[in-house]
Amino acid sequence: MLAGALAAFGSVSARSNAAVSDTVPVMDFQDHGGVFVMNPKERGKSDLVRSIEGLSMNIETTDLPVGAYTVWWVVFNNPSACSDGECGENDVLPPNVNPEADVAVMWAAGGVVGPDRMAHFSGSLGVGPDGAPGPILWGEYSNPTTSIVHLIVRYHGPASYDDAAALGEQIITVGGARDEDTNGTDPLGFARYEPQVAIHE
Repeated sequence: MLAGALAAFGSVSARSNAAVSDTVPVMDFQDHGGVFVMNPKERGKSDLVRSIEGLSMNIETTDLPVGAYTVWWVVFNNPSACSDGECGENDVLPPNVNPEADVAVMWAAGGVVGPDRMAHFSGSLGVGPDGAPGPILWGEYSNPTTSIVHLIVRYHGPASYDDAAALGEQIITVGGARDEDTNGTDPLGFARYEPQVAIHE
């Protein structure tokens, strides 16, 4: 009996530790003016793998403007507390941050999109305060089982190939360029916005 019980326990533990994956479309989110797209189109796919240790993602997408990009984890650790019955901007953006939803916003990946307008982004995120691979805007990932994950693709203007420091900021910071002004544009006047999003329920 003991051997049978241990075998059953081992089987349950293996299942609870197993990774779970899903694939969703990458959709239009905002146009160049930062306005939400009324009729979004599917532009690619996003694969997300969850385990008790954390998350990993792969995005393959197309039709992005040429330039520098970051991708951001937006994790709703307590989605049952999201406003209006769904998790979105009302729970994340100041001044209406919803503390009950326990939202975390962290850097996931960065890169440059060339003339083919295609992109591949990959990243991982661990559980807890030390799990983020890069800049943290706020929060931490704490709920591996029922959290809702949005992956936001953010445009930072033409890549600064002639300035390595500026290019580094373009692909790892939310501002994306030095000498940021208060209008959300980089020094050359290119507005930053989020052209695409993938939502993993």
